[in-house]
Amino acid sequence: MKKIIVLLIVAVCFGNAYSQQNTFSKVLVDTSSYLYENASLPSFDGGHLIVGSLDNYPFYKGLVAKVDANGDFVWAKAFRNSPSSPELSYFAFSSIITTQDSSCLLSGHFHNLQSEKDEGVCIKMTSEGDTLWTTTLVAEDNLVLNSVCQTSDSGYVVTGNVNWYESRGSIKKLFVAKLSREGILEWSKEYTISGNRINGYKIIQTGDGNLIITGNIVGYYNKSFLLKMTATGAVLWAKEYGLDSVYENVDFQDMIETDSGFVIHSFVNDHAALIKTDTAGTVVWEKSYNIPSMPPSVWAPGLKMNLCQLNNGGFAFVTFNSFDGGIVKTDSSGNPAFFYHIILIPIDVYETNSKELFITGGGPLIGAKGIYPDPPEIGIIQVDSAGAGDECVWDQSPVSVYSDTLIVTPFNVTAADAGSNGNIGFDVYAVSIPQRIGCVDIISSTDENKIKNAIKVYPNPANGLVTFESINDKTGRLLIFNTLGKNIINQKTENYKTTLDLSGYGAGIYYYQFIDKAGRSVGGKVVIR
Repeated sequence: MKKIIVLLIVAVCFGNAYSQQNTFSKVLVDTSSYLYENASLPSFDGGHLIVGSLDNYPFYKGLVAKVDANGDFVWAKAFRNSPSSPELSYFAFSSIITTQDSSCLLSGHFHNLQSEKDEGVCIKMTSEGDTLWTTTLVAEDNLVLNSVCQTSDSGYVVTGNVNWYESRGSIKKLFVAKLSREGILEWSKEYTISGNRINGYKIIQTGDGNLIITGNIVGYYNKSFLLKMTATGAVLWAKEYGLDSVYENVDFQDMIETDSGFVIHSFVNDHAALIKTDTAGTVVWEKSYNIPSMPPSVWAPGLKMNLCQLNNGGFAFVTFNSFDGGIVKTDSSGNPAFFYHIILIPIDVYETNSKELFITGGGPLIGAKGIYPDPPEIGIIQVDSAGAGDECVWDQSPVSVYSDTLIVTPFNVTAADAGSNGNIGFDVYAVSIPQRIGCVDIISSTDENKIKNAIKVYPNPANGLVTFESINDKTGRLLIFNTLGKNIINQKTENYKTTLDLSGYGAGIYYYQFIDKAGRSVGGKVVIR
């Protein structure tokens, strides 16, 4: 009897702990700087590390920031050229991994204003941001590093591309380099295919000790590829993945190795998808989700959204449809468990020790920046294991699944030795980044905390008639956008209350922007049922 009571107590405590998951939404934003997030990962103490760039023209710096388990800012470090090195611009870290010795390795690139070329950089640092070593890489022309992984010999491999422009257009070659545990360059190669540009976005070491890379082939239309090579860079096989129409694209985002092959997060014909292959790259299944989505290259060329494998064997990934983001959770076979909209341009998602999903990305949302510019900001959203969150997470939607038939074709790759060490030195200094609670800005509005309650919108959701009530100023302009970004209403307001009938535009989500006579703006969303 005592044993039964103890088991019941344990079960109740576990259930209570599981139900009390931590959810929040927070924004790192600095009105004097542009903040960009390109990757994130959990730190060893339960917090999170975020990498990207901090730009305040004409100074461009690589950025590493740490937040704690509640998403609160802890510290940040900015990297720039040392006084003895050439001046740099467009410095950004694109990836970060944890290492076998409980440190971190960052990869990225910058533009060397002296050589007028992009150059790659790898930096090993402690989990508290202290630099252990730095390696820079140069190639025959612009070199961009997108991904890094640690190898079984405690060294590292990085991938990206070498690109330049000639009279007949852009040329890109796949780039791969191997570094020792201490960051010493051991070998580096370029890989080319006939008539197309090839970009490496993710590299991992497989269980058999070889390397596999995924990325995109860009010609008249986009295809993606898997390329397997030995630990010394010799090509074993290469396969491209496409559809039968020149107007349809396959855009691989991220890849995870499983016991029986690989699972790939992709965009297939502008829909989010998961693709399962065997160890030889043969497609086992493909599942596209009826979530209108676009690859992040639409708004940030070269940036990719990650795929997370959950402790229960399922998957979570983020997606984007131009005007808001989404979070999708599936089982191990790709069958969807849920989909939620999120107010964020998402990039990364991963599972915390408490089973929440931690999501990072950028803002602001909606493209009115040309008229009412806001500085880019870093958004953080944490949802519980069922996808529920705060006001920045909304509208759980059913997701149906269908399959596209991928055409898989082997292709030939030519390899050549290329690349060498650069000679840039770096200074590192601490920065403090302001933070606020809430969502990233919408329609390039000003800080919502500063103009909180500037406008009331009711009812919301509505059946058609929606009233917009200005608290501070009756004179202004009211703009309404549909989910495609089309401005469907643009009218001057001369009363504190303006009522619009949106029923004629159909049920769905719409975005509003109110601009007062001083040029300040506030935005948000309204749902028509």
